[in-house]
Amino acid sequence: MTNTKSKIFISAGDPSGDIHAANLMHELLLLDNSLEFVGIGGPKMQELGLKQIVNFSEINVVGFWEVAKKYKFFKQLEALSKKIIKEENIDLVILVDYPGLNVRLANYSKSINRKVCYYIAPQLWAWGKKRAKKLAKSVDKLLVAFPFEVEFFKKFDIDAEFVGHPSLDLEVFDLDKNIERIENQICLIPGSREQEVKSHLALFHDVITKCKGKYKFAISKSPTVDSSIYESFIEYHPEIKIYNNSRDAMKSSTFGIVKTGTSTLEATLLNLPFIMIYKTSLTTYMIGRYLVDIDYLAMPNILLKKEVVKELIQQDATANKISNELDLYMNNKDLTEKIKVDFIQIRELLGNKSACKTASSIIYKEFIA
Repeated sequence: MTNTKSKIFISAGDPSGDIHAANLMHELLLLDNSLEFVGIGGPKMQELGLKQIVNFSEINVVGFWEVAKKYKFFKQLEALSKKIIKEENIDLVILVDYPGLNVRLANYSKSINRKVCYYIAPQLWAWGKKRAKKLAKSVDKLLVAFPFEVEFFKKFDIDAEFVGHPSLDLEVFDLDKNIERIENQICLIPGSREQEVKSHLALFHDVITKCKGKYKFAISKSPTVDSSIYESFIEYHPEIKIYNNSRDAMKSSTFGIVKTGTSTLEATLLNLPFIMIYKTSLTTYMIGRYLVDIDYLAMPNILLKKEVVKELIQQDATANKISNELDLYMNNKDLTEKIKVDFIQIRELLGNKSACKTASSIIYKEFIA
C-alpha cells in the first residue's frame, strides 16, 4: 500500500469505456482504497467515486458530423482536462479507448511530465499508422486488448502489453450461462448512430420483404437513438421481435445481420454466426475508405486474417445479396458450425485471464506502489 494518497486522472468517453474503466477502477481500489479518481466518465465510474468534470451524455457522441457540431464544446473540455492534469497534483493519467480526445490528452500529459497509461489502445493499426509514431512519445505504457497489437505498437518503440479483452470480464459474454436461442430467428443490428440506423432500417425492410416469411426476425433498438426512428419500420413489420439492446437480441437468435464495429466482436463472443453489413452516405463512406487501411472490417476476420464471416459493404449491401447469403447459411448447418469453430478459436486467442485484473496489477506495480 502507498503511504500517500495518489490522485488519478481517468478518461473514458462512451458507455463501453465507462464499463471497462469502472471495472479497472474497482480492481485498483481493491489494491489501494485511498486512490482518488477525477476526470471523464459515466455512471458506472461515478458509482466508484469518480469526480466527474463533465456531463457524460454531452460527450457520448459518435460520427464525423456529430463531433464536428460540438467542436467548441470538446475544445473547452480538452482545455479543462489539461488544466486539471496540470494544476491538481495528478500522479497518473489513465486513458481508456476514446482516441479522439484521449490521444490529445496523452500528448499534453507527457509534455508536462505526467505518467500516462493507455488502457484499450486506440486502433491505429486500422486508421492511423502515422499517428503511432507520435503515440510513442505520449505514453509510458499501452495495455492492449488484442494480441496482434503488441507486435504492431512495438514497431514504434511503444511499451505495449496484452492483458486480454475486457469484454470477456462481462457476465453477458459467459457462454457457460444458459443461452436459449429461438430457432430460425435472425437478429438485425442496425447500429447506434441516427443516420446509420435510418440507412440500415431501410435495407432491413427490403431484406425482410425479400425473404417472404421464411425466417423470424428480431431487431435491437439503441438507447442513443430516438425511438421514433424505429416506429415506421415496426409498423411495416409488426411481427418483428424488439429487443432494447443488441446483446439480448444476439443471445436469443440463431443468426445475425450485424453492422460493422464493436457489434461484430460481441456477436463473435456470443457465438452467433452473422453477416456483416454497412451502408452509409457516399461522403461518410469515402472519408472512411480514406482513413481505414485494413483488409477486413469485421473483427473476427481481422483477428484470424481470413474471411470468417461475409462482409457486404456499401454497394454490395443489397437486399438481394443479403437474402441470398441468408439462404446459404440458414440451409447449411455445416457452414454455421464452421463459423462457430472459428469464434471459439478467437475467444481463446483473446485470453482466459481477466483483463481488468491484469491491467490493474500492472498499473499498480509500475505507477502507484
